[in-house]
Amino acid sequence: MSLLADAHVHFFATGYPGDGRSPVPGAGQEVAAYERIRTSAAVSDVLVVGFEGAAFATGNNDYIRTLAIERDWMHTTAYVAAGGRPSAAMARAVFAAGHIGISIYAADILAGRMIRDWPTEFWAECDRSGAVVSINAVPEAVEQLTGLPSMAPNCAFLFAHLGLPGRYAFAPTAEVARTRLEPLLRLAEHPNCFVKISGLYAVSDPRTAYPHDAATPFVTACLRDFGAGRCLWGSDFAPALEYISFEQCRDLRQLGSLAAADRQLVMGDNLRRLVATRRR
Repeated sequence: MSLLADAHVHFFATGYPGDGRSPVPGAGQEVAAYERIRTSAAVSDVLVVGFEGAAFATGNNDYIRTLAIERDWMHTTAYVAAGGRPSAAMARAVFAAGHIGISIYAADILAGRMIRDWPTEFWAECDRSGAVVSINAVPEAVEQLTGLPSMAPNCAFLFAHLGLPGRYAFAPTAEVARTRLEPLLRLAEHPNCFVKISGLYAVSDPRTAYPHDAATPFVTACLRDFGAGRCLWGSDFAPALEYISFEQCRDLRQLGSLAAADRQLVMGDNLRRLVATRRR
């Protein structure tokens, strides 16, 4: 069996709250649930995406580091709020704590502008550390972030969930999909930019509509422009389990046309290569 590597996972001290309608693991159960998944699905490495943008997630950066200390398969990114003014000292503290990078959330154009205007000293420190930068950003926010890859060329910028194009009841045309993702696709010219083939359920309406045909043209556009060498699979555990099973997160029919070697890049080798050079 080929080893997988999961580029988008969350763990929360109180468990992911969801909406109470589905079997998302509760408080104290997430890590044990993922340990079982690791064994059954042969997952070697995981990028744990820090998030502190809601009350239930307070202290998440410290929590995931506590988990990772005893689990060498966990590689963590620390949440940095868009509205803050992160300093070089903050960046040094993040990396000294053991995180290999940061996680950013930009749900609208204003958040994108705030991140765009973060101090250059912060990005210089990230660049010095070769940080992994996990980004959840809608296309309008991505448009504001296009200068970051040149500002920090030693960082790896990972855009999650196909660039968050929105939800669709039916698959849009290839032209519509490419137009929606245009700010993200332009970043393919930067070798330090990557796309996570993750969160396909978030493109579907309803979200339970596996195999998520509505996401197919967005996957196709990302693979075409970034290539299999710069696309990474992510499960979005545990939030995805509100709507679909882990097996459905993993078994993406949109990758069915890839050659075996290219599929292995997306499903594991690309992430392993990234984290191998950033272990702390």
